[in-house]
Amino acid sequence: MALFGGSGRRRASPGAMSEEGSVNLPEPDLRFELQKLQIRFGRAALIAELERMTKPPMGRPRLNDRERLTPQFEQDARILLAGGDPYKQTDYKIAKAHSEADPGHSQESTARRLRDYLKAHRAEAVLFRVIVARPEDYPHAAYIRALRWPIPTKYTVPDALRAAAAKLASDAEGAISGYREKLGEPPAAMTLAEIRRELRAWSPPPARPDPNSPLGVLWDLADRSN
Repeated sequence: MALFGGSGRRRASPGAMSEEGSVNLPEPDLRFELQKLQIRFGRAALIAELERMTKPPMGRPRLNDRERLTPQFEQDARILLAGGDPYKQTDYKIAKAHSEADPGHSQESTARRLRDYLKAHRAEAVLFRVIVARPEDYPHAAYIRALRWPIPTKYTVPDALRAAAAKLASDAEGAISGYREKLGEPPAAMTLAEIRRELRAWSPPPARPDPNSPLGVLWDLADRSN
């Protein structure tokens, strides 16, 4: 029989096992799949669904509010770190400006949606950017002020973010206090990085010897000669 030995080896059909043991799956057939869907759901339902799926969307696509407002949050953080108050520009003004600059959408609904997003995320986004800012880029007082800025009560900020800002501010205030004790009041334009660098380089003056000791007598003589 051809099934046993000889040259009559049986050819593998699609979906059968290959000599290596892997399955040879048949190539997908779109027409066959559509015919199955037509039998199951009916020709009219199939055509209606295909038309719905391939119909181009109406109007302009909705923009991503987070991406749209990211430049605003970055600007707010820079204003805060420079010693200003970013919240003087209200959510309403920001939302209105963005809605007017975006023709093709309902300005009223866009402005309302953006106001809601700003109220929910603005303060959190601004404080986060202050936290990740490089302290060497800003005067120490402005940096601490930005970290401790009293956020308006209408905004919600996660407790963890507030705690992180407070910890950075406390660490910075500790460094400034140490600078005052050792070197005096730091200049207003001095950055926190400069303050910490000078603290690391500082060494205490030598202790004055007992004035009644031979070394103390020599010390006094040197002071008088100066």
